[in-house]
Amino acid sequence: MPVPPLEKKNSAAGCAPRDFRMTSFDWRIGNEVIPFYMGSDCAADVAQKLAAMNADRFFIVADEAIWKMHGAPYERAVGAVAPTAFMPYGGGEAGKTLAAIEQLAAKLIDSGISRRSVLVAMGGGVIGNITGLTASLLFRGIRFVQLPTTLLAMHDSVTSLKQGVNCNGGKNILGTFHAPSSVFIDLRFLSTLPAQQIRGGLIELVKNALILGGDYARQVTESLTAFRADPKSHDWAALVNLGLTAKRTLVQDDPRERGHAMILEYGHTIGHALELAYVGQLSHGEAIAWGMRCAAWISHRLGYMTDSALAVHDRYLALLDFPPKPNGPFKLGELRARLQRDNKRGYLPPGNEGMVAMILLNEPGVVLNGTNPYPLTLVPRDVVDEALDHLAREWQSHVATGLAPDEAGFAR
Repeated sequence: MPVPPLEKKNSAAGCAPRDFRMTSFDWRIGNEVIPFYMGSDCAADVAQKLAAMNADRFFIVADEAIWKMHGAPYERAVGAVAPTAFMPYGGGEAGKTLAAIEQLAAKLIDSGISRRSVLVAMGGGVIGNITGLTASLLFRGIRFVQLPTTLLAMHDSVTSLKQGVNCNGGKNILGTFHAPSSVFIDLRFLSTLPAQQIRGGLIELVKNALILGGDYARQVTESLTAFRADPKSHDWAALVNLGLTAKRTLVQDDPRERGHAMILEYGHTIGHALELAYVGQLSHGEAIAWGMRCAAWISHRLGYMTDSALAVHDRYLALLDFPPKPNGPFKLGELRARLQRDNKRGYLPPGNEGMVAMILLNEPGVVLNGTNPYPLTLVPRDVVDEALDHLAREWQSHVATGLAPDEAGFAR
């Protein structure tokens, strides 16, 4: 699938001062046009853009660790525009619930938030979802902006209109669609990002390569091979743009991700179950990597993916060190229960309640489209159980099998 480049705007155009250092482009998703800005160490530039929002006050939602590392320059710069307050959120994925939304909203109301106020989501995908959902509900919708601090959030979660929280064992079951007023990507945040979070962002790039294939997959392969060869000299902006380009290809004409953009969920059915079952041990990206591995096994088991295609699939996963395996017993029963709450179950046709709806591939770049108009394949529960058993055996082994690189350029 051809992937068009992002169209950059002249950042000096219009009312922006000449010393404005961030590059910019419009992110189109359905009828929404969201300004994106990218730079490094650019708190003053962000504040300059926020001034145009004419807010009565700003509330920056972040966790304590991020705030201690990166909050000071933003508190000073944004505080010079309008009164600014820090709103801590420390629940992580486990605390991403409707109760957390209510608690945050109550604190905001007590702090004097109004319809003219603006929320700033300063963090990863969890902070973005918590802030975005709260903004969509307060006064039936107020403005918010995204200030992502993780690689994954910079090229993935901030590109969506979806704002959601977990409920009753299901991932992102409760939510709304609410667009940010703008997105600011400060690459300086990545200098303090732990290796686990970097890997999570890179895994999503591999996922994009697997679903899109073609020239895009070649670009990802080259970029990640170069990254592994010299991780200290990587171009963060290029990696972020790779992810943004893939997302733009899929979501601009499918803003609610209920059609062809659903293929972005590759690896997420089992991956989300793993993420919630092993919260604190597997990051989102790591869980999705294992979810993609299971999806490939399932496609091979059902006869959709050949032996050679499975080998190619595993070589893409081998572009990165494979994620760690959680400690403790394998939670087969919990995983089965969570799969029954997957948010794609609503797309199942009547009479298929015993099946699991999954995104599957024939091979990298070729997605199965088994339940038109959705790119979903209905998988018997016993086949999913076989994949989970396979995963349990692999986790019990000392070395993940089938992930060795070869001479085709998939260097580790």
